[in-house]
Amino acid sequence: MDSQESSPYLLQLLGVKEGTERLTALTPEAIKLRTLETLRRIVINASRQRPIVFVVEDLHWIDKTSEELFASFIEHLPGATIMFLSTYRPGFRSPWMDKSYAHAARIRPEALLKAALLYSTAKFVISPSTIAQTLVTPLARWEGYAAERREILEFIRHNGIQNVIFLSTDDHRNLIIPVLVDRFADPTPVALEFVTGPIAAFTDADGFRFFFGPGPLSDAVIAANNSLLDIAGAECRHTDAYSYGVVEVSAAGEVTLTLKDAAGGTILGEQAGNALCVKTLTP
Repeated sequence: MDSQESSPYLLQLLGVKEGTERLTALTPEAIKLRTLETLRRIVINASRQRPIVFVVEDLHWIDKTSEELFASFIEHLPGATIMFLSTYRPGFRSPWMDKSYAHAARIRPEALLKAALLYSTAKFVISPSTIAQTLVTPLARWEGYAAERREILEFIRHNGIQNVIFLSTDDHRNLIIPVLVDRFADPTPVALEFVTGPIAAFTDADGFRFFFGPGPLSDAVIAANNSLLDIAGAECRHTDAYSYGVVEVSAAGEVTLTLKDAAGGTILGEQAGNALCVKTLTP
């Protein structure tokens, strides 16, 4: 299929009507099959110029059309410089697993994390949830998975891994806080965590105001929430600011992490003294 013949299928896939007039005489099934063939040819031809790697996460959620597309690619993998990598839940079976060139391996995510911590130069761990013990709604965070959390932190400590920095989001608050196994029973810091607040959703304080209504009650709850964060050891805290985080690494390996507000200024902590929410670590 030459480019002139295949272009209508690509235009139709992209939602462009102009140039797709000839497709009106075809059935939807014929259009789908020829679109898949067009995409397959594009990928196969591109693989002759440079290797291609497809990485698909959570393959168990794949829709039927996407599965057919990948099956078409995989059918023609032999002889092509293409690798297809995917992750999926136990119990899922893709239609191409019976191919002689397909291989499945059970991988424990914590094993990957441990290997990265041991052998990587930069010890940044990006997490969708906070791992520091904040004492506030623990079940919604790593604190709710106590055994797994302890396993990771004990691994870091047992192997003497230094300067591990967790970069976390989705917590609606801004924090610079040491990561401890347990604030009261085992308070020696194991790592450091930077938590950046929301850029669009509600802040931590806004959530309390919404739930309890504006006024003395929500003010008291916000104060209690902040007190718990301070007890947990927060070095810098702000629970009512939209923000983002900036990580800067110098040529000498010095790392500076800054929490910035919506205007680009460095966030001032809400604690006494209003310290800037910025920290520099040296190798």
